[in-house]
Amino acid sequence: MTYALRPESYISEDGNYGSGMLLTFSYDQLTEDQWGVVDTLADRDKMSYAVAILKGQEDLSEWED
Repeated sequence: MTYALRPESYISEDGNYGSGMLLTFSYDQLTEDQWGVVDTLADRDKMSYAVAILKGQEDLSEWED
């Protein structure tokens, strides 16, 4: 799995912008169920959940109830 986590600034095509730690990866590296979990998480938890998945962490119970 390929992903990058680095300090960046960004502007998205829908006009959102910001700076800070940016995680980039292919959409298909998360399952539809995992994207559903991302949708329910607090903003502060979304990146740590995705990083855990991308690193192959098996116990995701901290985020998945």
